[in-house]
Amino acid sequence: MRAALVARGLTVLEGKKAEGAGIAVVHGCVVTARAERDARKAIRRLRRDHPDLRIVVSGCHARLTGEAASRELGADLALPDAGPEALATAIRERLVPAGLLPSCAPSAEGGRRRVALRIQDGCDNSCAYCIVPAVRGKPRSVQATTVLEEIQSLAERGAPEVVLSGIQTGAWGRDLDPPSSLTDLLEKILALPRKPRIRISSVEPQYLTPRLIELAASERGICPHLHVPLQSASPRLLAAMGRADVSPTIELLEKAWARHGDLAVGFDVIAGLPTETEPEHLLTVELVERLPLAYLHVFTFSARPGTRAASMLPSVPERFAVLRTRALLRSDERLRAAYRAKILARGRAEVAVEHMGEDGFGRGTTERFLPATVISHAVKPGALVRGNTDGIGADGALRVVPD
Repeated sequence: MRAALVARGLTVLEGKKAEGAGIAVVHGCVVTARAERDARKAIRRLRRDHPDLRIVVSGCHARLTGEAASRELGADLALPDAGPEALATAIRERLVPAGLLPSCAPSAEGGRRRVALRIQDGCDNSCAYCIVPAVRGKPRSVQATTVLEEIQSLAERGAPEVVLSGIQTGAWGRDLDPPSSLTDLLEKILALPRKPRIRISSVEPQYLTPRLIELAASERGICPHLHVPLQSASPRLLAAMGRADVSPTIELLEKAWARHGDLAVGFDVIAGLPTETEPEHLLTVELVERLPLAYLHVFTFSARPGTRAASMLPSVPERFAVLRTRALLRSDERLRAAYRAKILARGRAEVAVEHMGEDGFGRGTTERFLPATVISHAVKPGALVRGNTDGIGADGALRVVPD
């Protein structure tokens, strides 16, 4: 979105402060009731504090709320179905008088050095707690040729890492004619003469295959990191939520760890799902504690109006949901510490430098998704730095001394 705006001659201010801006874009999420509430608050706050600001609402919030309701909140323009290019064009043509704003050159990273590239949108799952299929529609894959062209363009513009993202990233290619798969796409990317390092974003358990895991674990051009939205270890609870049993996924991952012990794997887990019992919660805790995971993303269930889970009974009392969340967060702390120590002992890491710290050292992310500090004043944002690990800083970041 930033790149599309800049390409049309608009200056995009750093940060999220509205001071000095003429237009604000609120790209709202509705995956939880809290996310929707935050978007509403942002629109109202911007209208209250900056009455002359032109406010554009986009994303899933605009889709779910609609144009009339968005205007009632204070928006000047609602673009529910506009992608980055269409959104930027609408802003330029409808809100900006010709020649009003100075042009500036497009930036390679759009303010970020690790670039997310959407290769897929939409979802045909029916998870009881999720509103996403209602607002994002059926699965739609970006053509492979388009993905490859975009990756080559990002490489030429200096991006050190591209994250392949989507609502169902692992489902990429199923809807194409002829059908394809994410592994097919990855193999095409690996054949490119010049490319950033590639990271795969969240992959649903049913789309993890031995070949996909092996590519992530062993190919130099792909980050050895997988993120899996597991949610729970209870087969009964998963079935109630419209999700498949995760036992086959766990078996695949255990085989992969037997061959590639340093493979970074993170799980999404939800505490307090409706009908969840204490033994089912403990089943999830026991599973994550016995696996060599790199981290957890822990969520407390939040009833989302419009979903089946919002009316499922019995609900879990809030105090129990909070206690279960805390238990999983303690597991997350132990897992992160153990995995950091493992990678420190490994002795080597590769860092995509994203910004510079106040000490003049580069800060970024390793190929295994660990925060890192590059112990050098010579590196610059956007660099891909390899080096030896040299301890863990007070902030928990891996210290890397470049070659």
